[in-house]
Amino acid sequence: MRPAPGATWLALLLGLNAPGCAARASFDPAPAAPLALAAEPAVPLGSLQPALPDPLSELLQQVAALRGVEPSPSPALVALSARQLARRASEQVVRDVPEGVRRAQAQLLWRLQLVARDFELSSALEVALAGQLQAFYVGTPPTIFIDRALRGAQRKVALAHELVHALQDRQQALVRRLAYEPDAWDRQSALHALAEADALAVVERLGLSDTGASPATNEVVSPGASLPGVIARSLAAPYLDGRARVRELLAQGGFAAVDAELRDPPRSSHELLHGAAASPSAVLAGFAAPGRGFRLVYSDVLGEQSLRCVLEEWAPRALAAELASGWAGDRVSTFGSTEDGALVWELAFDRPERAAAVSSLLVAQLRLPRPRRAPSGAAPLVAEWTCGAHGDSGVVAVDRRGARLVFASLSEIPVSGGCVPLQAWVRAATGAYD
Repeated sequence: MRPAPGATWLALLLGLNAPGCAARASFDPAPAAPLALAAEPAVPLGSLQPALPDPLSELLQQVAALRGVEPSPSPALVALSARQLARRASEQVVRDVPEGVRRAQAQLLWRLQLVARDFELSSALEVALAGQLQAFYVGTPPTIFIDRALRGAQRKVALAHELVHALQDRQQALVRRLAYEPDAWDRQSALHALAEADALAVVERLGLSDTGASPATNEVVSPGASLPGVIARSLAAPYLDGRARVRELLAQGGFAAVDAELRDPPRSSHELLHGAAASPSAVLAGFAAPGRGFRLVYSDVLGEQSLRCVLEEWAPRALAAELASGWAGDRVSTFGSTEDGALVWELAFDRPERAAAVSSLLVAQLRLPRPRRAPSGAAPLVAEWTCGAHGDSGVVAVDRRGARLVFASLSEIPVSGGCVPLQAWVRAATGAYD
């Protein structure tokens, strides 16, 4: 799922941006044990001091001149070892994205069988980012953290990219605008992708992309044993999704046009990818709780970018992108009680064929029974329903009605008979035909 937009300028999916729940109950993915990375002590934020002798002013002047803005005061520059840099980034994620959000999104990925039940994002990031993360920017106080092993062209690319973020922050207050807020995941994903594409374009126009260093790798993680593929794809997505739009803007009006777009960005990742003239999105109301004793823990719109990152787990990249491009709206909601956890991800597509294809992928990957079809001519909005055991615990279901699709889950209910209350909940919430 998409990367988590936040003051770290790291994309964490679904942004998974990656995700969570409020007070921990037994159904939530449990935090992992602390990582054994004691070879280098953690570095408290307050104790960090600028550690690189060379000033940023000359490079900042070049970046600001190309962007057509006045250079801001240079941010602090802090050099850390690869492990310390990864730890500092994972700690920032914990600061930026509320625990409840991290855990709710992790719960969704767990129920989709994309991560293990005990998956914990910050610990996984700390392992995966070590040696791959080159630099990142935070806004309070304005600081660039960089791998102290970087030299030459790689180091200059990393610094130029982060200096663009520093200028964006001063000119557009992007760190504040990307700070987590409820019901803004997809909208912030679009803004985040634009900001990254702006930084990549500046690096390219400075000629740094021809030095042998890759302008797109300073914050992108490759899939590895310690990081589920869906999270790795979410981390990479912001560096890919805004580039076509920024090229269009540069052709139309240079970086002034990019600045205008940053001030008034697309309202969704779908609009970013397909333009404002794309099919209008459906605003989906949140589901009611499945019963007494349940409370709403998390609700948000994840968007086309997050959907694509999920579908790429089960389908070739081109097919996943084609199916996700039919996104017309979605809403994920998670609920908790003292005994069980429930979640629902409702998706609207531009046409039934795309909803049916996504439904088929879900059914196949979750190993659910073949969907039951509604009788011909009865309740035309209802097409298919299937429910069965989750690979870990409880039950999951897929309900497709025309161009609408619902993925629903009860985490701790006994498998035997568990589909009955799950179907009753979905049917009551959607008016589905039995």
